[in-house]
Order: sequence, then C-alpha cells, then structure tokens
Amino acid sequence: MNPPPASTSATTAALVAATAGWNVLQNRVLPRRAYVFANLGGSAAALGAARWLGLDAGALGITRHRGKTGLRSGGAAAAPIVIGILIAERSPLLRRFLRDERASGVTPRGLAFETAVRIPLGTAAFEEVLFRGLLLAWFRSRTSDVRAVTISSALFGLWHILPTWETMAGYAGGALRTRSAATAAAALSGAVVLTGVAGAGFAWLRLRSGSLFAPIVVHATVNAAGFVAAWRVARPPR
Repeated sequence: MNPPPASTSATTAALVAATAGWNVLQNRVLPRRAYVFANLGGSAAALGAARWLGLDAGALGITRHRGKTGLRSGGAAAAPIVIGILIAERSPLLRRFLRDERASGVTPRGLAFETAVRIPLGTAAFEEVLFRGLLLAWFRSRTSDVRAVTISSALFGLWHILPTWETMAGYAGGALRTRSAATAAAALSGAVVLTGVAGAGFAWLRLRSGSLFAPIVVHATVNAAGFVAAWRVARPPR
C-alpha cells in the first residue's frame, strides 16, 4: 500500500536519512571484511522497503521479462567505456590518471576477489538497487521522471563524499587532503559532480532499458575494469 500524500515528505526524509546513515556506517564503522555481507543485507533491506512502500517489480526494473534486455543494454553500454580504459592504460600520457593507491598492494588472488565479488555484489548491485531501484522508483511515484533522475543522481553524488575522502588519504601520500582546504574541496566537489553525472547516466539506462540489470552490468563492469587497470599500472615494471 502506498503511503498517503501527507506522509510523502516524512517518508522521503526517512529514506534520505537511512541512506546517509548507511553511508556513514559503511565508511566509518564497519570493518572492510564486512563490506560485501553488509551491502548484500543493505540490498535486501532496500528491496523490503520498496515492497513496504508499494513499489512493485516493474517500478524497480527487476521483472524477469526485461532481464535479457537489461543485460544486453548494459553490455552494449559498458563495452566502449572498457575499451577506453584499456586504451588509457596503454597510453603513457593517460595511464597516470588510472593510478590508485588502493590497488598497489593487491595480490592476484585479491584482484580476483575484488573484481568477481566485492565490486559486483558489494558495490554495483547494492548501489543500483538503492539508487536506481528504490530511490528512483520512489521519486518517480511522486514527481516527474526528470526530477526523479535529478534528485536520485544528486544523492548518488553526495553518497561518494566519504569514500572519496578515504581515497584521497591514500592517493599520492594524502597530498590532495593536506595540500590545502581549497584543493580538498575541489577534489570532493569534482567527485560529487562526476558521480552525479554517472548516476544520471545509469538512471537513463535503467529507464530506457526498463531493467535494473542494465546499470548493474555497466557499473560492475566499468568499476572492475578500472580496478584491473589501476592494478596493472601500480605493478612494478618487469
């Protein structure tokens, strides 16, 4: 049953607060080893909340008959981005932009875990269920598609403030965080804008394909490809 109109603002506030709380829990409280299991639970909680709010499988984009279309659309959208990452990795001018301190000490076994488990299940599936599933569907039920995409994408951008701050601590010896407040603010603002734009692209793909599987495939594939490229860039030359 859908909440009555009078409760729309309160429900929206509760969803945003729960999202922010989970973000803090994930980035400040839970140990790294709990990340995948916690976010699998988070995905289940998001789906449960959607059901309580009266958002059916069609609204979430998880109907079986649109699954194959979503997988095909996601694969087609991810392919040129992955090719671009591969080109950047092999370019002396571009490969430095792929450098990520988090990948420098990862073993081949750790790389397999990151790309096959942590990224697709812990990151991509959870974030897509939350932002392009629950939140996008909720806002679409209360406003226009354009506003729903804008709001959910803005929240997706803000979601990345804490993980970006942690990444900055490890990148280049934390120089981005210690150089100046303006530099740190610019880096954080850039991350919010870029991830917000990416979120809008994921939302567009979700609506165009009619399937949540499309943005999940793109999100997981691109993140995994980026991590592999960063791992290769971080390896010492032979």
